[in-house]
Amino acid sequence: MASDAVLTKSQFFKPQFNLTEVTNLEELHQKLPTPVSARELSGYNSQWALVLLTLSNSNDVQDYILRFGYPSMQNILIVGFDKSGKKLFEAKSGKLVPFSERVVADSEYLFPIHVPTNESITLAIELKTTGSMQFPFEIYSDIEMLHHTQKKFLFFGVYYGIILFILAYSLFIFMSFGGRLFSRYFFYILSVVVAQMSLHGIAYKYLWPDLPHWNKVSTLFFVAFMFFSLSQFTRVSLNTKESAIKIDWLLKGFSVFSAFLAIFSIVSYGNTVIRLVGIATSCLPLIFVPAGIVGLVKKSKFAPYYLPAILFYIIGASLYGLKDAGVLPPSFVTENGILLGSLLEVSFFSIGLGAHIRDLKFNADRVVIENKIHSEIANLATQMAHDIRSPLSALNLLSDHLQEASDEKRDLLKGSTQRINEIANSMLQKAKSKNLFTLQEAAADSAKSSPVARTSFKEVCENVLSEKMLLVENSQLQICLLNSLPEALVRVDAADFARALSNILNNSIEAIGNNPGTIFIKSDLNLKEQTLTLEVRDTGVGMSSETLRKVGAKGFTFGKTNGTGLGLHQVRATLKKGDGRLSIQSKVNEGTTITCLLPIVT
Repeated sequence: MASDAVLTKSQFFKPQFNLTEVTNLEELHQKLPTPVSARELSGYNSQWALVLLTLSNSNDVQDYILRFGYPSMQNILIVGFDKSGKKLFEAKSGKLVPFSERVVADSEYLFPIHVPTNESITLAIELKTTGSMQFPFEIYSDIEMLHHTQKKFLFFGVYYGIILFILAYSLFIFMSFGGRLFSRYFFYILSVVVAQMSLHGIAYKYLWPDLPHWNKVSTLFFVAFMFFSLSQFTRVSLNTKESAIKIDWLLKGFSVFSAFLAIFSIVSYGNTVIRLVGIATSCLPLIFVPAGIVGLVKKSKFAPYYLPAILFYIIGASLYGLKDAGVLPPSFVTENGILLGSLLEVSFFSIGLGAHIRDLKFNADRVVIENKIHSEIANLATQMAHDIRSPLSALNLLSDHLQEASDEKRDLLKGSTQRINEIANSMLQKAKSKNLFTLQEAAADSAKSSPVARTSFKEVCENVLSEKMLLVENSQLQICLLNSLPEALVRVDAADFARALSNILNNSIEAIGNNPGTIFIKSDLNLKEQTLTLEVRDTGVGMSSETLRKVGAKGFTFGKTNGTGLGLHQVRATLKKGDGRLSIQSKVNEGTTITCLLPIVT
């Protein structure tokens, strides 16, 4: 009790009659059963209770306010009797009572009480609910009630001021950036705001004062909608669909269950749906905390903000639930646990989304810079492709006049200049696709004409092998062809395949170095599987298992002073583009085997 001017005596009963049937205090006492403790009736133990309060006033102040501080109580009926037992007044309030019929037009349940000085009155209070039974009675003088109302308005003003600002902020970023993340965030914040307004009676006062049935089901409906929105926001913010498939399925299931609860609360309100919402609430730490932990393990950028946010909400909701069940006494923290928890939760979410927006801006700036770099590279490639053609023409002309050279060497020189020319053409084509066409034009052009590559495996291999055999002609290294090259067309670009094979052989030559060694080349055509396998095995220095895990990554180089780390990366990319595969096996001091699997074209 808030006021020390009114002494009270309270008794609790399990009634077997309606209070409206009673005409005087004597009749009431005759009908009352044996008193029970408040704990026996608290929580979900009872849906109907009768409380008898005796108020004695020894103060000059005679007018007081009886406050019932549990907003979810559905029906409250108060009948006052004077000391002679005569019925003084009857007043009703509660969640199901139309707002216009309340004694005091307030979101709280307030009842004016007149207690003459040095006299006493008896209040019979009948409580009915399908939810939790609570007895948070407080008596205030007018001045005390004014102070209480000021504190309540200050707290609610701060809470709803912050939460509505965050709601407006979430709407602004959704309108500015679009996307699933910001839309899910907006609807979650909206569900939090409306659920809290419904829970505390503010929505009943300002939004639907003449809809008592909707007011009865609205809190459960919006709590279920809040759970649904939180599940969807979690899936998107932590990217569980890609990073945590089992958690994602769990969140999907919880979303469906929450949607079912929202609909069920409207069509069949009662103990069942109340208990189901309670079960859903108890599942929050079992679903969303693991989701946040998995997000941290998977290095989700939003997880460091998500996990503490969800923990704050769960702690606040748990305090309120324990108070609701009668385990914890009513206090500022337990009565406002959900408000405090949700405020901290959405604040952390907003900070996390702010960091996400900064990342979006950084990535957008990076894309602009990368596009500029790509443009410069494309221009450089165009210039190189143009300038290289003059010396190529001279080399071609020179090869025709090398009378003293053998036909084989002249053919090799012509083949080499032709391959350089193909590389130049390839560079020019790629430069055009990146620089001279828009993305839409390039996509449309690719969709209209992207013929399947048809490259002669034997011809490309013979050209590259002739070049490499000439290169190692005067060394201790031998290139050994273990079987004849098959006549087949493979699904890779000719210039890219020649470059890939050249890169593989270059690596083998460099791995052997100046030491005696052999490069073995074997090919196998599998008509049944429609594939061609090319195996290149050398007797070079080999690689450790740690190096083998890194090799092929762009920029990684091993054992070369001036290596660029692009050779095997280009090989893998070329094979992948033609639906082929690359595998590498190696042992230190034993050598390396590179196997290329190429689809053939029939």
